Amino acid sequence: MSRGKRSMDLRSVWEGLMRQVEGKPEGRAHRGTPTTCRSPVRPDMGVDAVAGASWLRRCLAASLIATTFLGLGLVCTERPLTGPAHGPGPPNDTRASPTLRTIIAYSLEAEFLPPAPPVLQCYGLRPPSQILRDKRLWQKPLKTPLFLFSAYYDARMHLREESRHFVRVIAMSEGEYEDAVYCQLWYDDEEDPLVVEAIKTDIWVEEWGKEWKEGAYHPVLISCPLPPQRSGDGPQPRYASISSAPCSTATTLLSVGSKGYMGEMAWRRRLRRPRVAVCVKGMDFAEDRSVRLVEWLEMNLLLGAGRFFVYVYGVHGNMSRVLRHYAQRGVLEALPLTLPGRQPDYPPSARSSFLRENLWQKRRNELVPYNDCFYRNLYRFEFVLPIDVDEVILPVKSRTWAEMLEGLSEEDPSILKRYASLSVRNAYFFDSFPTVEGPPHLHMLRHLVRSANMSRPGDSVKSFVSTGNALTVFNHYALHPLHPAMKKEFLLGSDVVQMNHYKAECSPVMFPDCFTNFLRFRRKDTIILKYRKELTDRVERVLEELGLTG
Repeated sequence: MSRGKRSMDLRSVWEGLMRQVEGKPEGRAHRGTPTTCRSPVRPDMGVDAVAGASWLRRCLAASLIATTFLGLGLVCTERPLTGPAHGPGPPNDTRASPTLRTIIAYSLEAEFLPPAPPVLQCYGLRPPSQILRDKRLWQKPLKTPLFLFSAYYDARMHLREESRHFVRVIAMSEGEYEDAVYCQLWYDDEEDPLVVEAIKTDIWVEEWGKEWKEGAYHPVLISCPLPPQRSGDGPQPRYASISSAPCSTATTLLSVGSKGYMGEMAWRRRLRRPRVAVCVKGMDFAEDRSVRLVEWLEMNLLLGAGRFFVYVYGVHGNMSRVLRHYAQRGVLEALPLTLPGRQPDYPPSARSSFLRENLWQKRRNELVPYNDCFYRNLYRFEFVLPIDVDEVILPVKSRTWAEMLEGLSEEDPSILKRYASLSVRNAYFFDSFPTVEGPPHLHMLRHLVRSANMSRPGDSVKSFVSTGNALTVFNHYALHPLHPAMKKEFLLGSDVVQMNHYKAECSPVMFPDCFTNFLRFRRKDTIILKYRKELTDRVERVLEELGLTG
């Protein structure tokens, strides 16, 4: 079947499904008009407009049905990974590599943008004069369990001559919350706000634990869809309010970030080398790790980190000095972070104990800074790299991340378009492994023995997350792709890149697998030595300037 005929057949399927969802008779639907998702008037809202709740339900139902029929237009092939995989037992480079399914043909969703949202009219509504704040950094919409952290302008969705722009709000919810919420979007040149119903996306997977439905805090992405006439290179909303009713006076007012955005056409035509922003989750260190932090920062700068975004609960005074030093150099932003709601934030010891004793809640909290970092850098960097300060991603054949990513793109020009993240497997360098002689302030250069086995594919990876292809970010990879036809991640081979993970010991969650696969088998690894001279010089220069010793 030709691609053109397949496109027409699938369009017919889509139109038939939309007619069933809408309850409309046979007839050709006009693509791009909001009439196929029009909602009835709801007088109980007290709004002289068409409401959006039933519109949203029908459109989501149509999307789910369309996704079910995705297989009608897909051709899947088996694509080998670029490097060997090591499972349990001694390392064996001759084992067959696992495969990933790669979509190489037409996809139904690629032909359709989200339906245009109905706009609700709220005359005489004014921006809130009082903001309900929580723990300094969060804002609280009344009559909801939500806590809002930040808001950003998203202009990435475009098909042919149509665009769908959004305001994305990063938030947390105390327990499951299914009621509708509304976006009031404020423009500089207008008195009345643009009001639309929001779309909520849980930044979590139910298989990781369901306690968030029973009252635990979990991260949520609140998306405010702009209608077509507001999507483009015209004025952008300056502020966003979230409320439980469309025309009620809000108690939230978030500035909408869009740093680096130069217009839709300029963003889509950008041709730059792959630049990477490094995202560090909330740091909570009472002990002094300043020397190790300097080594880690300088190593990542050598690899090509464009800028660090470090979120901070609280750290030792010497670590604060290190962060200020790199901020003054213009390569780092230190961003304050608190725990919302009833989670303890003061004294610092109570917060540290809470995070240590509630591992899954700690993981859910981490997704707020990671997603804030992602949206903060939509237009400034091609990738964000969520990573810990005891992890370093090293190209095996290249010297920098940019060289590695460019090489991957030359080998397969479509790889950066098909996947929302490029994942790298762990190699563990435990403190108990033998070390070589060297200055104590150069931890990584003294630890040249690692676990012979890499972490299993999909387990404990870290990823370069595409700012053009992802919707939400998890600790290890993109959780939701921006477009349904995209794949979440592509696992890079260990002959291309590896992550050196410098751990003191096996964490409790790794037992007994840690001993069987990682502590038992070891090998020497000297990849990092190609940076030895430059790294040594740079670290010692900074330590001397700050008066720090190893």
